[in-house]
Amino acid sequence: MSTLEFKLAGTLGGRDISATKGLPYNKFIEFSQDVEKYLTGSDSKSVLRSVDVEIHEGSLKLRIVIPAGILASLISDTEKISTTKSLADVDPVRTKIVQKWQERARVEGTLSYEVATTDSNPAGFVVSSDTMFLPDEQPQLIDVERYIIGEIIEWGGLQNVNLHLRQRNTSKPIVIAAKPEQIRDEKENLVYHRVVVHVQAKENPRTGELDQYRLLDVRPYGPQVDEGALKALFAKGAAAWKDVGAAADWVKKLRSNENG
Repeated sequence: MSTLEFKLAGTLGGRDISATKGLPYNKFIEFSQDVEKYLTGSDSKSVLRSVDVEIHEGSLKLRIVIPAGILASLISDTEKISTTKSLADVDPVRTKIVQKWQERARVEGTLSYEVATTDSNPAGFVVSSDTMFLPDEQPQLIDVERYIIGEIIEWGGLQNVNLHLRQRNTSKPIVIAAKPEQIRDEKENLVYHRVVVHVQAKENPRTGELDQYRLLDVRPYGPQVDEGALKALFAKGAAAWKDVGAAADWVKKLRSNENG
């Protein structure tokens, strides 16, 4: 079981914030909603059914008692912010709440927000007009090539030529940009067949997530891999895309066509 404390301190309307002497109702509701969002992050609100809240003096202090096994990222995110003074790699919902508190503290001047654990290894942070929690900086994506096994559920298109590949144990297919001749030159209709696709993509080095897929080659799936054939595929794919610019520009063009 873990305990997390949220504290709102300072003055509002010339009055000190106090759990016993009162504060504007709308500010109490706003703070409570912020705490709820910070607690759940990107998780479902249903987990809050297992959470207890206590209201304590000390300006306005909400003490949250969290059973073991739920909200796993809550404590780790709090420790991360406490240690790095940065919002990098923090749940996006929690990031927005901290940024909101930061902006509010700067506007009001006297307000401060505090989040702290009360466990054996306490961690916490204070948001005030003097602090600056930096947002997550997007890492520079890197070019990679991958072989992906999956089932083609759709390919072709008039303006935006692509194929939709569904990998095993996933419901959402990935969309891979293709050139018309890459599909036209295929001797077999591979829709609803298991295949190996050779793609170029952009990888987030921090998370390993891939985006901006471009098709280099596709062939029916087989358990045996011929290294010589793979090298030939690399050369074939590079030749197919030699007249195309950066992957990001290619994808932007596709998306603008879709929106237009």
